[in-house]
Amino acid sequence: MSDPAELLKELAGGDDDDAAVEVVAEALAEGDESDESLAARAAAGEPALRRAALLALGQRRAHAQGARIEASLADDVPAIRAAACRALGLLGAEEPPGALLRALADRHPAVRGAAAEALGSLGGERAFAALEAALARERSAEAWGPLCAALARAGRGAGLVRRGAALLARAAARQAEGRRARSAAAALCVLTQEAPYADLLAALREVPGVGREALADAIEGCGAPIAPALARLLPQLRERVPDPEVVGRYGVDLSRRAAAGALARAHGRDELVEAVLERLSRPGPRSVVLVGPPGVGKTAVVHEVVRRLAEQQVLSPAVVLEATTGEVLSGTRFLGEWQTRLKELVSALAPPARAVWYVPDVDRLVDAGTSSHSDESFAGMLAPHLERGTLAIVGESTPQGIRRGLERNQRLARLFLRVDVQPTSATATLEVLERVGADLAQEFRASGTELCFEEGVFVAARDLAEDHLPGPAAPGNAVTLLREAAQGARGGRTAPAPTRVRVGPRQVLEALSRFAGVPLRLLDDSLPLDLGEVRRFFAERVLGQDAAVETVVDLIGLIKAGLTDPARPLGVLFFVGPTGVGKTEMAKALAQFIFGSAERLVRIDLGEFRDPVSLRRLVGDPHAAEPAARTGLLTAPVRERPFSVVLLDEVEKAHSNVFDLLLPLMDEGRLVDEQGRVTDFRRSIVIMTSNLGSDLAEDAWLGFGAPATEGRRGLGEKVRRVMEETFRPEFLNRLSKVVLFAPLSHEVMRRLARREVRRVLSRRGITRRRAIIETDDSIIGVLLQEGFSPRYGARPLKRRVEDLLLRPLARALLALRPDEEAVVRLGVSGQQVVSEIVHRPGPEEALDDGAPPERRVSARVRDPRRGRLVSVDELEERALELEERVEGLVEVLERQGLPERKSHLVQVSQAAGFWDEPERARRVTSEIAAIEQSLEAPRKLLGRLEALEGLFEAARRQRGESRALYELLVRLDELGDEVELAGYAARCTSPVERGEAYLHLRLVGEGSFPRDPIAALHCMYRAYARRKRGFSLRVVYESVDAEGRVVEAGLRVSGLCAFAFLRGEDGLHHWLQRSQRRTQNACFVRVSVFPPAAGRCEVRAERRFAGGEGVLLRRHRQHLVLTHPPTLLAVDGAVDAEPGSEEEARAFLAARVARSGGHTGEGGLVRRYILSSQPVCRDLFTGLRLPLDPVLAGKLDPLVLPRLAGGD
Repeated sequence: MSDPAELLKELAGGDDDDAAVEVVAEALAEGDESDESLAARAAAGEPALRRAALLALGQRRAHAQGARIEASLADDVPAIRAAACRALGLLGAEEPPGALLRALADRHPAVRGAAAEALGSLGGERAFAALEAALARERSAEAWGPLCAALARAGRGAGLVRRGAALLARAAARQAEGRRARSAAAALCVLTQEAPYADLLAALREVPGVGREALADAIEGCGAPIAPALARLLPQLRERVPDPEVVGRYGVDLSRRAAAGALARAHGRDELVEAVLERLSRPGPRSVVLVGPPGVGKTAVVHEVVRRLAEQQVLSPAVVLEATTGEVLSGTRFLGEWQTRLKELVSALAPPARAVWYVPDVDRLVDAGTSSHSDESFAGMLAPHLERGTLAIVGESTPQGIRRGLERNQRLARLFLRVDVQPTSATATLEVLERVGADLAQEFRASGTELCFEEGVFVAARDLAEDHLPGPAAPGNAVTLLREAAQGARGGRTAPAPTRVRVGPRQVLEALSRFAGVPLRLLDDSLPLDLGEVRRFFAERVLGQDAAVETVVDLIGLIKAGLTDPARPLGVLFFVGPTGVGKTEMAKALAQFIFGSAERLVRIDLGEFRDPVSLRRLVGDPHAAEPAARTGLLTAPVRERPFSVVLLDEVEKAHSNVFDLLLPLMDEGRLVDEQGRVTDFRRSIVIMTSNLGSDLAEDAWLGFGAPATEGRRGLGEKVRRVMEETFRPEFLNRLSKVVLFAPLSHEVMRRLARREVRRVLSRRGITRRRAIIETDDSIIGVLLQEGFSPRYGARPLKRRVEDLLLRPLARALLALRPDEEAVVRLGVSGQQVVSEIVHRPGPEEALDDGAPPERRVSARVRDPRRGRLVSVDELEERALELEERVEGLVEVLERQGLPERKSHLVQVSQAAGFWDEPERARRVTSEIAAIEQSLEAPRKLLGRLEALEGLFEAARRQRGESRALYELLVRLDELGDEVELAGYAARCTSPVERGEAYLHLRLVGEGSFPRDPIAALHCMYRAYARRKRGFSLRVVYESVDAEGRVVEAGLRVSGLCAFAFLRGEDGLHHWLQRSQRRTQNACFVRVSVFPPAAGRCEVRAERRFAGGEGVLLRRHRQHLVLTHPPTLLAVDGAVDAEPGSEEEARAFLAARVARSGGHTGEGGLVRRYILSSQPVCRDLFTGLRLPLDPVLAGKLDPLVLPRLAGGD
C-alpha cells in the first residue's frame, strides 16, 4: 500500500478526521506490515497515525502487542488513550485488562466513553460491575451515552439482563436532563429487545414510584424500535405505590407473601374469587365481606384473590394490606391519636395507589375507636371513602358475627358486597383434598422428600374430620387433618427429612389422635377396647361408686363405637350426691382416660354466678376485671381445646339465666359469645355436679360408718324429686343421664384410708431410706373418725393424714441414719398416732443367714483423685451421699415448677392451630424436651446408683485390691461428675439457660499461623459435646480461605443447658506459638455465644453451587449468603447437603441479629492456647494452667464449671 502518512493526509482533507483514521487503520490491518512495525508506529509519530496503528493492531488481534497497546493508555493525548481503549476492545480477552478498567476513571470524557465501549465489547461480570460503578459516578453527558450502551451490551453478553435492565431503568428515572434519560432508556430497550419479557417487567418494578413517570417519558422519547410495544405499560408506570414504611407500620403486605409463594391456594372456590375480583375492579363502592362459619375457607379465598391480583397486574401488583382494627389502634391513648393513624393509613392506600385493605375482624369497624367519652368509630371515618371507592376493604365474618357487628350499622353494611361462603359438599371436599395433596407433594419435593398418598387417604381425612372435628367447617377441618398427617409422617421438625414418605388412612388416624389428644384405641376400629380394663381403670380411682363407673364405661363404649349423637356433646352427665364421694375425681379420671391428661378438665364453679350480671363472664364480658372473663370463662377454654371434659360444679346454686344459657350447649353443642363467635362443644363431655339431696343422704347415714340399707332405700327417687322441683323440665330432658353418687360405705372408707396411707408412705423421703414402716390397723380407725364426715365425705382425709401420720413419722426417721435398716412402727395412743423404733440392728448382728461371722480383711484400692487408699465402706458412704444429692436435685426441680411448666407447655402444644406457627411450635417442643431431660436426669442417676449393688457385693467378697472395687471407684467417680453437672444444670431456671447454644467463631486479624485455630476449637467443642450425655454439635456453615484455613464458622450445640454451660466461652481466644528462639506467632479467634432467637428475621439470600470437601463439614453443597438488611449481619459460607441446612443458617442469623439488638458489648480475653515444647492452656477466669492436649480433647469441665458456679 502507499505511505500511510500520505494516505492519511489525503483522507483528512475533509472534516471527518476520525473517518480517515478508521480507513487507514483498516488498510494497515490488511497490509503486509508486521505487528512489530505497527507497534512502533503506535508508539511515536503523528497522533492520527498512532491512532490508526493502534486500531490496526486491535483489528489484527495482535495479542503479543497487548502490553504496548496498554502502555498507550498513559499517553498525554486523550485521542491516543481513546484509540488504545478501542484497540483493547477489538483485541478481545477473557478478562478485561486492569488498565482498561482504570480508563473508566480517565479525566477526559471521550476516553471514558471509549473505555466503556471496549468493556461492552469484552463483556463478562467483571466488565459489567465496572461499568455499573462508572455509570453511578458519571457526570458528563459525552460519556453517559456510551456508558449506557456499553452496559446494555455487557449485560446481554454476561446473562445479566434483568440486573442491567433494572440499573438502566433506575438511571433513566433519576436523570433530570432529557438527553441523558433518553440515552439510558434507549440502552434499556436494546438490552431487553431480545430478552424475556418478564426480565423487563421485573426491572421496571424495581423503579421507585416517584421515578416511574420520568422513566415513562424517557421510553416514549428514546425512539427505540421496542418503545411502542411498551406503550401499554406506561400508564401503570405512572401509578403510585403505597409507602412501604406506612404499610409495614400497620400490618403485613400480603402481596409480598404472594410473590414469594407463601399463600395457600383456594381450591374449588373460583366463582367466589371471581366475584371478589369483579367487585374490586368496578367504580364506586368496591368493598366485600366474606361470610361463613370458621374453617370454610374465607381466608383462603382472600389469599387466592391476592395471588391473582399479583398475576393480573404485570408491572404494578396491587398492594393488599392485612391489618386488624386492633393493630391500627395499637399504642393510641390520647384523644385524636387513632384518628390520625387511620387518616394516614387511608391516605397511603388512596388512589392513584392500587391498594386493598384486608380486615380480618371487619365486624369491629362498628365499635373500634369508641370510648366512654366519644361515640366516634372507624365506621364513621371510613364510610365516605368506601362510598366514593377511594378505599376498598375486604373483610371476613361469621353469620352470627355480622349480625352483631357490621349489620348494626346499615350505612356501613350497604357499602359492602356480602359474599356467602358455604361449607363444601362431601364430593367437593374430596376434590379439594386431592388438590391440596398435590400442593403438599410439591412442597415436600422442594425439600427433597417424595410424598405419596395411599388409596383411601382423602376419604379417610374427610370422614374423620366430619366425625371428630365438627368445629371448623369443611373443607378446612379435613385440610388441617391431612396436613397434620403429612407432617407427622415426615417426622419431627428437628429430625432429618426422609427421602420418601407414605401417608395413608392409618397416618390420618394418628394425626387425629395427636391433634385431638384422644387415644388411638378410641379412634381406630381395628384396635379392640377391653371394657373390663376400662371398668378397672375407673373403679380403682373412684371407690364405691359402681353405678357411676358403669355409666362412664357405657359412655366410652358409645364413643368408641361412634354411636354418640353428632349434633350434641359426647355426653351431658349430671352427677348428684354428697360432698367428697368422688364426683370431681370421676371427672378428672374421665379426662385422663379419654383425653390423656387430667388437666384437660375445664372446671367452673357455677355457685359464683348467682346474679344475671355475672352470667356474661361465662361467654365473655369485655368490661370484666378478670382477664379470663373477658374472653369467656366457659367458651374460651373450650374454643382453645375442643376435646375436653367440662365440669360445672354446684349447678343448683347458679342463677336461673345460667340454665337458659346452657340449653343450646346441651341441645346443639354450641354457644355464641358476646362477639358472635361460636364455641363448639360437640367433642366435649359436659358434667354437672350438685349436692342436691345431701341432707337426705345424711338422714340415711345412721351413725358413723354404718349406712343403713333401709335408710338408703329409695334415696335415688327422692333425689330425683328434689331435682324436678329445682330445675325446669326442658333442662332435665336434655341430660344424657343423671348419676347418683351414694354415700360411702364403711368398707369403701377403709379402702380410701389405706390408699391414702400408701400414697404417703411412697414419698421419696421414706423410700430412699432403708427403714421399714409398719402401720397398725388401729391407725385406719383414727383416720376414719378424723378424716370422714357425713357432710364432707372423704374430702378432709388427706389433710388429716398429713396432720396425724407424717409428724410422728418424721420425728422417728430423723433419729435414724439414712442407711440404717430399722423398723419403725406407727400405732395409736389415745386418739393420737405415735411412732416407735421397734428394731435397730446392732454392730454385732450378721447380715447373712446366721452363720458364724468370719474375720474379713477389708478390701482397699488406691484412689488416684484423692491420693489415698479407700475401702468398700467408704465407697458405700460416697454412694449414699450421691443418692442424697440426687434426691435434693428432684426437690430443686420441683421448687422451680418444672413439672407444672411442662404440663402447661403440653397443653399449649395440644391446642388447635399450634403447628400453624412453626417457629413458636419449635420453641415450645424444644423447651418440653429440655424440661423432660431435666426431670429424667435424677431418675436415671438413681437407677445407675442402684445398678452398682452387684459391684458392691463383689467388692465385699474379695480380698485386697480387687478388680470389682476398682471398677466401683471408677463408676462412682463418673457418677459423681454427672451429679455435679446435674446440680449445675438444676440452677438453670430459664428456658434460655436450658436450651441450645449457637457459637460464632471468627478469625480476628491477618497473618499466618501454622495451625488452623478455628478447626482446633471446633474439635474441642465437638469432643466436649460427646463427653456430655445428650449433647450434640452441628456445623451450620463454614467459610474457608484460599489456603484451606477456616476463617469463620457457625456451630449449634444441643443438649440440656448447653447455653448455660458454654456462654462463658464468649470472648477472645488467644493462640500463641513460641519457638526455641523466643520468636512467636499469634492470632485470635472471636467466639460469640448466643441462644436461639424467638423468631425469624427477614433476610436477603444468594446461593451458588459449591461442591467439594470441606474442613469442618464433610462435603459442601452450596455457598450461601444470607444478609439481614437493617444490620448487615450475614451468614456467608458453605453449607452441607443435609436437609434443612439453609433453614438452620437462617435460624443462626436470626439469633445473631437478636444478640446484636440486646448485647452491650463483646467479651474480653477468655483463654490462651500456647503451642511450645510443653503446650499449655491458661484460662483467665479460673487462673488455671493446664496441659493443652486434654483441653483440646474436650476436657473443659475444670474451666467451664467454675464459670457456671460463678454466674458468668
